[in-house]
Amino acid sequence: MRLIGHHDLARAWERTFRRAGLVLRMSEGFRPKPRMVFASALSMGVIGADEALDVELAEPRSAEEIAATLAVQLPEGLTVKAVEALPQDAPKPRVERVMYELSVPAERQPAVAERLRSSPVALRRPLAPQADAGGSPLGPQSAEAAQRAIPSADGRDATAFVEQIELADGMLRFTSRVTPEGTTRPRELLAWLGIADLDEQGLYLTRTAVELAT
Repeated sequence: MRLIGHHDLARAWERTFRRAGLVLRMSEGFRPKPRMVFASALSMGVIGADEALDVELAEPRSAEEIAATLAVQLPEGLTVKAVEALPQDAPKPRVERVMYELSVPAERQPAVAERLRSSPVALRRPLAPQADAGGSPLGPQSAEAAQRAIPSADGRDATAFVEQIELADGMLRFTSRVTPEGTTRPRELLAWLGIADLDEQGLYLTRTAVELAT
């Protein structure tokens, strides 16, 4: 399922609702579409462990009934973790931040930890100490390192929206803000860390959480 593009994933959900007998409210206009909004599109190849989907039904159903009905019809690889009924005037979902994690092989961890030592992220916002490949805290970063940008392929700072990043217990974890100006491109960050090739070894990037504005 991680290799299905965003539009195909949306169609899979639309068909699942149809098979489950849950009629979606349609938009108006010349080409009506189901009122279905993903809080944040998931990049192809990335696993989504806690995604958010906002839909409008044509007729009222309880959250429990929706969850049970969808569970029977979902294709392999898609699951429903929870269903919450919202009032009709509820605002559209707005994402504030997203969290990712990736397992890093032991032989690659020292190089990743060394890269993290030069990251300016920790000085943008107070964080707990980062950890190196062995799990010990990294030393304080210099002011010179704090001013150094991490360029992406087109010259942008790949960490511009990263709030926190750490390597601990063999797992790389990072949190990124989502703003009108943009958000982190995870693969650019992984490329700077020198581990963009790990998916070829069956180690896939997972988006562990999508945090919505309250």
